[in-house]
Amino acid sequence: YVGILNDLPKLDIPINSGRSAPIRIYDSGHPATLLAELAGPITADPVPAQDMPEVLRQALIAAEDEAFPLRGTMSIGSLARILRAEIWGEAAQTVSPITLGFIHENYVAGRTHPRPRLYEAALAYRLEQSWSKERILTSYLNTLYFGEGCYGVAAAAQRYFGLRPAALSTAQAAMLIGLAVSTDAPAPRTNPDAAVAARNHVLNRMFQEGYLDGKALQEALAEPFELNPVPTTPASRSTTWTDFIEDQLVRRYGAA
Repeated sequence: YVGILNDLPKLDIPINSGRSAPIRIYDSGHPATLLAELAGPITADPVPAQDMPEVLRQALIAAEDEAFPLRGTMSIGSLARILRAEIWGEAAQTVSPITLGFIHENYVAGRTHPRPRLYEAALAYRLEQSWSKERILTSYLNTLYFGEGCYGVAAAAQRYFGLRPAALSTAQAAMLIGLAVSTDAPAPRTNPDAAVAARNHVLNRMFQEGYLDGKALQEALAEPFELNPVPTTPASRSTTWTDFIEDQLVRRYGAA
């Protein structure tokens, strides 16, 4: 355990802080043919905690971990239970999925460790001892991948809706969170039905957790699904399969 603690990265700056070089996708031929080139990431200035819209926080909590606001800070006892489970091959879920998701995307993805579950738990323990829940939540929203090369809610809000995060409607905020946390990575421009389904799932979770009343839920569900047009460039990112491949790469190897 002491060795694992010594291996932990510093938390001030995420290791996976964005991709600077393009990703090239080739077929399996001999010689391989270049099929597509994914340009560098689309980013924007992080949204400070005091400016992060409450609806985005609520949507993420409802979709990922409804108990996040009530969870106590991860303790040494929690870490000990994970260590015991690791030794005996048992299951132990004592880390918030939000904390775990943030550290996986920003510090762990694409890196190997002989005890990955314990390593992630130790990092989560250090994070929760050092950072407030508000900081974890805000940082997660500012680094999540939302598809189409967008990292962080500011870039995603501009890309999909042409808006600042503060101007998003409840339905728009729910769609962004649905894109970020959905396991099947819907591409909203080419598969709008899947994107709407992901949005509506988040909206219903927000209703179930008390963040929306019945009237607000029905209004959000009825809001027309409209996206900001994609700028016409040679490096279009709207192809379904290229966006799917990029999402899978980000989920497995992180944002770097």
